[in-house]
Amino acid sequence: MILLIDEDNEPTKSLYYLGARVIQALANSNFGVVDPNILFRSLNSEDILTSNRLSFDYFMLTLDWLYILGKIDLNEKGDVVRCF
Repeated sequence: MILLIDEDNEPTKSLYYLGARVIQALANSNFGVVDPNILFRSLNSEDILTSNRLSFDYFMLTLDWLYILGKIDLNEKGDVVRCF
């Protein structure tokens, strides 16, 4: 069961928290379609003043988890599309 993916058990590193941040970013986008690189930079720009920088590995794991849950998909250009 992958709830906390950090050995330090930081709640901000859980898939629930990271998934919620991705879903919130997609919900705030104009059409529910975002380039993955822009999404990654956007999520990291929110945490400039904190040490909670999101690694690319955690980001990809979060996208995989949301895809398995049926909350996101990819379009033909490789953009992340919300399915909610």
